[in-house]
This record gives sequence, structure tokens and C-alpha cells, in this order.
Amino acid sequence: GSFDDDDGGSPAERVAEADTLHGHLLWQLHLSHLSARDRRIGAALIDALEDDGYLREPLSGIAQTLRPEIEAAEEDILVVLHQVQRFDPVGVAARSLGECLQLQLSVLGDDTPGKALALTIAETALERLPRSGVAGIAQELKRPLAEVEEAVHLVQLGCEEESLYRVALQVPEPDRSELTDLFRRLKLAAMRARFETAAANDYATSNKELLRAVLDELFPEKRHRIY
Repeated sequence: GSFDDDDGGSPAERVAEADTLHGHLLWQLHLSHLSARDRRIGAALIDALEDDGYLREPLSGIAQTLRPEIEAAEEDILVVLHQVQRFDPVGVAARSLGECLQLQLSVLGDDTPGKALALTIAETALERLPRSGVAGIAQELKRPLAEVEEAVHLVQLGCEEESLYRVALQVPEPDRSELTDLFRRLKLAAMRARFETAAANDYATSNKELLRAVLDELFPEKRHRIY
């Protein structure tokens, strides 16, 4: 799983490679707007991922694998790592479960109820959650129980999604490719639906008079009943 800007491979080869997690990530790397140098750093990071998608090799080790072709400080590698962690599936290349959940939570809208508190729990209290329970975490963070329950629900959703992907990775080929492809398609469909709903709401909000005029023309008998 290396990456070379000068050897893009045939479209058929790229589709075949994308059936694996590493291939899927390299395909996204190829489509990214990163510089050639950063793409090579990204490829080294992807090559270092374990089968479950986590990065357990230290950044100093990544720097060593890049030498002598590329001299990169750990800070430079970290910048590229943050880009890779935004690839699909979001949270890949995380260095711990807590970091994986933080990455998944970060893509939620800022108006998502419980998001801020869920991020705090994922960062500071995740390991204690099974032992302390929701009530214990609420007491520790000095937050209302209902707020913590809401936040923990978001954390649990992230855990379930991460677990589903891990399970898919344990399935032998070719079924694994079908499962991971289905996983990605479902995620993309959910994201598309969320964006289209948001876009429709934005359009309706900014074009109320136009929409009202159209509805008056089409359904005059429904005025004051459904709009």
C-alpha cells in the first residue's frame, strides 16, 4: 500500500484497491488537495494503520520510515494525520478509542444537543464511564443527570458505529469488501440526507414568500390549514 503521484494505476486497479480499508484511504488521499510531500506522509501513515484502522505506531516511527526521501518533523506528520482522520470512515487513524469518538463527534453540527459535553466525556471520562456510570460522571463533572445521559447517548452511538466497522473487518474476503462497501454507502447516504434536509430548510427559510405564492397557486383551498 504505497502511494506514488507518478504511478496512478488504471481506474480498474484503483477500484480494486479501494475494496480494502487501506486502498479506500489511499484512493481518498489521491483525490485530496494535499501537496505531493504531504501525500507521501499520508501514505506512510496509512501504511502504518493496523487492520482495525487504529494508528499505534508513534509519529517518530513514521518519521523514520520516511527518511531519507523526506525529512518531516513530528509536528508536520501530525498535521497530515489530522487530514487523514477526516477521511471516510471518520475517525480512522485514531490513536485511541477516545480520539476516535472525538473525531466522530466533531463532524456533528454545533447545534447537536449534548455534543459539547459528549466531547468532554470522550476526552476526559471515557475510561471511567463503565465503572462510574452516568450518575457518577454527572457528579464528577457537576452537570445535570439529564444532560449527561444525552451526551452519553451520543458517545454510545459512536461506539456502536466504530464496533460495526471493526466487526466488518473481521469477516473474510470477499464478504468483507461487500460489508465495508455497504457501511460506507450507508454513511454517505445518511450524510447526503442530512445535507439535503439542511439545504431544503435553508432554502425554505430564505424564500418563504415565493413558496407561499406557489402553494397559493397550487393549493389555494389548503391556505391556513397546511401552510
